[in-house]
Amino acid sequence: MKKTSKIVSVMLAALSSFSLVACNEDNSDKLVISVANVGNGYSYATEIAKKFTEETGIECDVRPTAVQTHISTTLPSGPNNNDIDIYFANDTYFSVLRQGKNYVKGFDYEKAIADVSDVYEMSVTGWTDESGNAVDLKVKDVISRSVIESMTYDVDNKQYFMPYTSNMTGIVYNKGVFTSKGYEVPVTTNQLIDLCAQIKADYGEDTYAFVYCGLNGYSRYITNVWWGQYEGKENYENFWTGIYDGSYEEGWKNFSQAGRKYAALTLDALWKYDNGYADPTSISKTFTQGQLAFLEGDGLMTVSGDWIEREMDGNFEPGEVDIALMQTPVISALSEKLSYWNETVTYDNLTDETKKDAYDAALVAIIEYVDSLTTATPKEKPTSVSGLTIIDEDIAAVKTARTTKLSDSGQVFIPAYSDKIEEAKQFLAYFYNKESQNIMLKETNGTTAPLVSQYNVEYFSNFSTLSPMQKEKVNILKYDSYVELFNGRNHAMSYAAGLVNEWYTGSGAKIGAIIGMETNYQGYKSALTIFTETASHYKTEWPNMLKNAGLQ
Repeated sequence: MKKTSKIVSVMLAALSSFSLVACNEDNSDKLVISVANVGNGYSYATEIAKKFTEETGIECDVRPTAVQTHISTTLPSGPNNNDIDIYFANDTYFSVLRQGKNYVKGFDYEKAIADVSDVYEMSVTGWTDESGNAVDLKVKDVISRSVIESMTYDVDNKQYFMPYTSNMTGIVYNKGVFTSKGYEVPVTTNQLIDLCAQIKADYGEDTYAFVYCGLNGYSRYITNVWWGQYEGKENYENFWTGIYDGSYEEGWKNFSQAGRKYAALTLDALWKYDNGYADPTSISKTFTQGQLAFLEGDGLMTVSGDWIEREMDGNFEPGEVDIALMQTPVISALSEKLSYWNETVTYDNLTDETKKDAYDAALVAIIEYVDSLTTATPKEKPTSVSGLTIIDEDIAAVKTARTTKLSDSGQVFIPAYSDKIEEAKQFLAYFYNKESQNIMLKETNGTTAPLVSQYNVEYFSNFSTLSPMQKEKVNILKYDSYVELFNGRNHAMSYAAGLVNEWYTGSGAKIGAIIGMETNYQGYKSALTIFTETASHYKTEWPNMLKNAGLQ
């Protein structure tokens, strides 16, 4: 990649996005739609609104904003000061529901956000079955069931929010360099660490294996997946709901889950200063700085999402970069949960590298077999590798890990005091028509709402307009089913008790920025130290958290 700095264009883009907050003064008869102008942009909303107006006669005023506090300042201001009818948000607002009548001062609203449960029951158009025949569907039929569950308020089991994005996250890599250097895409974390060592040997400090954004916590896009791969969906989500052994009382014990420890140890191996695999300046980079440094060639990998091209398109010419999303490697510590594990110690205490290599070889063979099942020429099912006997239960467990992904969707909602609630609901249902999703796919370069699996990106006619990176995403979205991990944002332990702070670093810094520090920095802590201190911290805090969540 060319190392052509385009910082000026980034600054101009940021300034222009903030200037877009200004309101249309003549909008009393229009449906006012506020859109978070972040990685996916906002043109999708503008174009869908145009079609909506053509078909319904309802005029729309789409207002993009890059101001993070926009909703927290406008929504509570009430109907006399806020004319917005729909918010496409870049955060979660279950806490607003929690505050009830207290959120909008001086007005008698049970909740500040309108119940949109009925929108899920509205009809959508344009969808077909596997044979191409038109089918009559409702909104709830085209959205992933698990995502709908994540949008359901735990207090009254109603929906006040709808999902509107389904971005893929993980490791983005320089495909062009990987191809030219003969680097294979790793399928286990041990292979990933070995690749980092190889890149260091090949490049020294001229180009690092990783450059990342230590200030924004993007590390969760891989660590949370590794954690979920090891623990499984139930244990992972028990953490976010504060449940341990069927009750809330000792939920703090979830902070000591082995999957969390192994995820932290893996991040430590990849990013800590002593190993020299990651650009040490990453600890102080924002997401835009980290992504730009990656695109300029400072590192061959970064942690981001499929929005990176759209978000950074002002910094490189079309075709200038050849990048791709990597399917998140399976955490190598998973071997200790398979039938052939034959050690008296845990994976992190296994010091015999020959044994570790044998376990990883078996894991790789299973992964390659599982991946091949989605192709026209499946591999022969492995039964023995490196002297280890593999059974069907092992293959099933590895497939579950391989198809585990972190699901996260932006929320769209309607203020309860909007004077156009019915029109707003009509627009939300229209948003899930096939034509609307086709528009979104094109305008965002690869993103749709979180649709059921048969409606993947290849299903849409605008698939042909996507970038090579977005087209290649199909190779990751190739399985018949997935294990989707959710961070319990609709549960009181998250929106009321603050369980979103999954790591306690003692300084408020993101875990990546602590792990990445040079060892002589006063604030440096190893992953194991952070893991241990986190468990201790939340054991003390737990009673107060349960009280804040109304669970004690």
